Amino acid sequence: MSKIGTYLSFAALAFCLLLCFLLSYEHQRLQQRVETLEHGAKPHLDQRNARRTKRNNDNTDEHDLECRSAEPKGDDGPAGERVPQGEKGDTGDGVGGLLTPSIPAFIVKPHPVTVRENDTASIPCRTDGMPRPAVTWSREDGQLQNERSFILIDGSLMIMDAVPNDQGTYVCKAFNFIGEVEAKANLTVLVPVRILDHSPHTFVEEESDLTLRCPVFGRPEPEITWNKTSGAPSAWRTFLNEGEVGFSKIELKDSGFYRCVAQNIFNEVDVILRVTVVPRLRFVIVPRKKTEIHVGDDVVLTCVADSGEFIPVVTWSKTSGVLPSGSRLDENGTLVIANASFDATGSYTCTAKNIITSIETEVEVDVLVRTCTEWRRLGYTESAEYRIDPDVEGPVPAFQALCDMEDKNGVGITIFRHDSEGRIQTSTCDPPGCYKKDINYTTS
Repeated sequence: MSKIGTYLSFAALAFCLLLCFLLSYEHQRLQQRVETLEHGAKPHLDQRNARRTKRNNDNTDEHDLECRSAEPKGDDGPAGERVPQGEKGDTGDGVGGLLTPSIPAFIVKPHPVTVRENDTASIPCRTDGMPRPAVTWSREDGQLQNERSFILIDGSLMIMDAVPNDQGTYVCKAFNFIGEVEAKANLTVLVPVRILDHSPHTFVEEESDLTLRCPVFGRPEPEITWNKTSGAPSAWRTFLNEGEVGFSKIELKDSGFYRCVAQNIFNEVDVILRVTVVPRLRFVIVPRKKTEIHVGDDVVLTCVADSGEFIPVVTWSKTSGVLPSGSRLDENGTLVIANASFDATGSYTCTAKNIITSIETEVEVDVLVRTCTEWRRLGYTESAEYRIDPDVEGPVPAFQALCDMEDKNGVGITIFRHDSEGRIQTSTCDPPGCYKKDINYTTS
């Protein structure tokens, strides 16, 4: 093993010596090559430097001549042509060939543009300035539709798939650090006539005013004419105004079908509208404004309305809350409150409603007790003042009376006071009837 290791060591040493010799030899060859190239290139470099020095001297002489000349000159162009002042080589306005900064100016100003719906609109806006101005667009009466609006490289505004809402005034603004300019232009979007969403059937109350509008849209504004299936417009008692047809105090005979025809430069459409005149809603029977009822009796409030073939719906409500228990509404609109108690007292509203409108009428209901005895029978045992009305629906209004609930075995006695309850001293009087005195009874 020791001999093999010795051989390997000598082999490695020999390899290293050989590698060093080869690297040294290659370095010498490269150095000789560089020296040869430098020696051969020197004459060429000297000649090029000489030509450059001569050209600089010539340019200096020419510049001196130009400074003394009364008319500015430019550089020589191709084939000996003179380049105009301000182009390449000009020394008139700039310094060292640089242009002077300037405020933006329009080369092509925006102008009105008209396109048809769904077409592409392009509004020009070309500007110049130093430095080159930036261009922005805005809309004077709204916002740009960013997903369809683009500013082209020359500053023009392009709107894809134009829609009616794109119509308006657009503003082009060009600016740099020197200043800014702006100009406006109108965009018009032409649209064929089309029918808008509308209600094909109109209900109107008799003797009301009605205006029918043709539900169309278009640009240019369409011309609209009207006719009725049963006659000419002049026979309707109507007025026409800018494509509308109007009725003053419309009548039942004005019901029918009306046709409007709309036309512009692109097309023509027609729309059929139906008008139904509903008889005026009115009450035929209404209850008295004030109804007085004896406690325990039935309250009957009749309310009947009419609207021709459009039968109205009649409902009842109580202002202070829900209807009393035991209430029912008959088909003819009559409200019945059976065996009325004091909670039936209050204000009631009868409402009649048809397809167009509604009307109302009100009535006051007052549940009354005739005597103190009735109050006692109703369970009131405390002697106090109670409200009684002996004739209920008669001419005498209800009043407050003192009720004695204890005397006469508590049957409920009505006590009326008067101004002669005390003793009165009188002289002898004969015959009977010779003495008279007015006695005034009072109630609370």
